[in-house]
Formats: sequence, C-alpha cells, structure tokens
Amino acid sequence: MPEWCIVANLESVPQLGETLAREVSGQWQETIVGSQVEYQLWQDGARDQSLDSLSTAITGYLLNTASDWIRTILLRRYRYFAADEVHSIVYAATQLLFADSAHNQGRFHLMKNILAQFLATNDTVVLEGVKRFLIPEISHEFEEEVDRAIDQWLMEKEYREFVRLLRHFVNLNEPKMNIIHVYWQRHQFFLEDTLGQPVGKDILAELASGLPDEEDSPEDLLVSALITIAPRQIVLHLNKPADHVLQTIDGVFEDRVVRCPGCRRCGRRDLTQSVTKR
Repeated sequence: MPEWCIVANLESVPQLGETLAREVSGQWQETIVGSQVEYQLWQDGARDQSLDSLSTAITGYLLNTASDWIRTILLRRYRYFAADEVHSIVYAATQLLFADSAHNQGRFHLMKNILAQFLATNDTVVLEGVKRFLIPEISHEFEEEVDRAIDQWLMEKEYREFVRLLRHFVNLNEPKMNIIHVYWQRHQFFLEDTLGQPVGKDILAELASGLPDEEDSPEDLLVSALITIAPRQIVLHLNKPADHVLQTIDGVFEDRVVRCPGCRRCGRRDLTQSVTKR
C-alpha cells in the first residue's frame, strides 16, 4: 500500500511528476483517472524524512507555478477578460506577490508546516483542495493581489486611452509655435521660445485658476499647456523630472519631443550643444 497519494488536475500540473520524483526518494507510480492524475509513493526511508521532503516539494512546486494558481483564481472570479488581458493581469499579480523576499520565505514556511501537519495524518492530498481550503491565509492573499493587479491594470488601461485621445486631439490641431523649451526651476515649470522669452504664462495661469488648490499639479498644468500651444517641437531641459510626466509627454507628442543633452540652464554642458532625440 502506498504511503501517500498526490491527486491533481491533469491539465494544471506541468512537471509535477518530475518534481516529486526528483525531490522525494522512493518508488513513484503515475495513474491517470479521467481528468485527474495520481502520484503514489512507496517510501524508501523513514516516514518523517519522507514527510519533510514531500511537504517541501509540494510547497515549492505550488509557489514555483504560482502564475497558474493566480490564473485559476482570476478565471474563477472574473470571467470577462480576454486572453491577452488575463496574461497581463496574471503577470502583474505575480510581481506583486513575490516582491518581498522576506515575506516569500515566511509564506513558504507557513505552507510547508501546514502541509506537513496534514500529511502526518492523511495519506491523500488533492492539490486543488490545498490551494482553496487547506491554506486559507495564503489563498486569501493571492485573491487580494489578483484584485490589486486588476485595479492596477484598469488604471493603466484608462491612462493609455486618455493619452491616445490627447494625442489624437494634438494631431488634429495646427501647431501654434515651432519650438518650446521646457525648464524646471524653483519647483515649477517654465516655458520659453527659441529666443529665451517666456511663453504660456497666461495659459498656465488660466489653467491653474480653474483647478482647486489640491489638484493644482505643476505636472498636469505643464501637459495641459503644451497641448494648448501644440508646438512642432518640445525641448525638455529637465534634470530630474517625474517619470510619469515624461511618459505622458512622450505618449501625447511622440516624435515631437527631444531632450536637451545639456546646457547652462540644465546645469551640464554648453548651450550651443544641439538637442537629441530622447
């Protein structure tokens, strides 16, 4: 009679048999029953040693194939995402789950201990049951990260659509200036023409007057002003700009955007240096 039997859904356990045979010594037998596969173990050594090896192997396998686990949760709870959307959300949730190495170790030991306690008094373990019922704390954590990943993906999708609409609006309008230089000094942006004369002050003031103080973001005002002026070329003289600002400007204006390689206003090389594509 086998010491333990591991039962899993046939389509969701790639390389499970190889993992068990490699990490747990003994005689293994694989049996396919309908849509399930069973791995039966006849142990070679002491039961305690095999129990520790088996609980370690199963825990490692479940965490190493966490993306499949996450995908199952996603498809069970949310059925309306397309295949490419599922892929993006699963990837994002996996990144969120495994971002903290110390927490990863704690999760591993918790799962291993729970499995070891279960295997000490049970000779059959169903992996789908382990995921859904045996380790509720971890299952709940996975579900929470799936929800976070969905929220993050929806925000990014909304942002991409927002940028697309702005780009379409800019492309429909005739440029009102050839070149605008953008500087960041004293915690605010300045716009100048090729002669170094300020431009867009009225536009920035008008935009700022229409926003509550807590929404008066310099970055948002800059993007709005550039869209209003719609220059043929934007030269960015920014030492440490916020990444999302550059991302938005690049997304909206595309090949109109260049970045100064360095000048006195940038605090680097000479003003006579030509601008280069970002």
